[in-house]
Amino acid sequence: MNIDAVGPLPTSSKGNSYLLTAICMSSRYPDAIPVADISSVSVTDALLEIFNRIGFPREIQSDLGTSFTSFLTTEYFDRFGIKVTHSSVNHPQSDPVERFHRTNKRMLKVLCLKSAQDWEKSSSNSASLENYHSR
Repeated sequence: MNIDAVGPLPTSSKGNSYLLTAICMSSRYPDAIPVADISSVSVTDALLEIFNRIGFPREIQSDLGTSFTSFLTTEYFDRFGIKVTHSSVNHPQSDPVERFHRTNKRMLKVLCLKSAQDWEKSSSNSASLENYHSR
């Protein structure tokens, strides 16, 4: 599973400024959870929500962001037996979730312009994630 955070985005009506994203590399299933910040506590809570939906992975790849390398997050992964690898600093494109970010940002922009909604309401639109998943 690949994980990353997008943001800061404009603050949503619910006070969220970031989107924690995950892609299961086996099924290519994407998931995204809006969060107020990318502190270790917010990240681990959002990951638990994702894991409840798609199951606990054996391995996670992330960038070297402090929210993914902190003591709390490292301990969290250790307790659940999740092996962690990090994408190269010099080659962030090696993390497939980066492409999902580009696609998701374009979809959110279009949905928000069409419906005059904030990005969080549009990101929870399962059709946008399902359309990405079916590619």
